[in-house]
Parts: sequence; structure tokens; C-alpha cells
Amino acid sequence: FTEASSAFAAIGATISIDKTDPENMVLVIKKGLKRAEMPFSKNTITINGKTHEMTGITVYAPKTGKVYIPKQAVELAKAAGM
Repeated sequence: FTEASSAFAAIGATISIDKTDPENMVLVIKKGLKRAEMPFSKNTITINGKTHEMTGITVYAPKTGKVYIPKQAVELAKAAGM
């Protein structure tokens, strides 16, 4: 696992947390026109509408506000051109 903010910053992407539904928050990753979404506590990443299953889940640490992701997520994002 790796910390999402620094991992995605390394490839030039930005992150935010969609808290529209507090029971189903989502990490949103953007780079240029490309967009990816990673629901908290789930093992999926959706990049430009295509969902990929990962070996680990997206973990949110509310006390620190940090999000931890499988390293595989960054590799999938890079492979999709992010």
C-alpha cells in the first residue's frame, strides 16, 4: 500500500474526496481530461468508465484525512495514460 496523494502527485495527477454520500465516499483522481474513481473500502478502480479489480482495497484514515491505496492502482492509472 502507498499514500494516495503522494503516489498520484508523482505521475502529475491530483486527488480529491467525493463526500456526496458519506456512507460511500470515493477517491477521485484527475489528470488532464482523464478521471479515475476509487470507492473507499472496495477493491476497484474505475478509469474513464472502465472498472478494474485490484488485489487490495482503498483505505481512508479519517483522523489524518489520508487515503491509502494498493500500488497496483497507480500502475493501472499509468497504463491508462494518466
